Amino acid sequence: MSCIFLFLYLGKIDTLFDLTDSSRNLQGLLKESSIYLKEDGGAGSMYEVDLVV
Repeated sequence: MSCIFLFLYLGKIDTLFDLTDSSRNLQGLLKESSIYLKEDGGAGSMYEVDLVV
């Protein structure tokens, strides 16, 4: 049995960014982001994204 540990940074930073298509139509909003570290030393990022439906 193997375990994988993730270490999350629970803080967040505002990352306001519009997501648009090639015609500049709004497709979504990137609002906040954070990071996490994996047990093997790798890192990743997490985002809060509001999508237009």
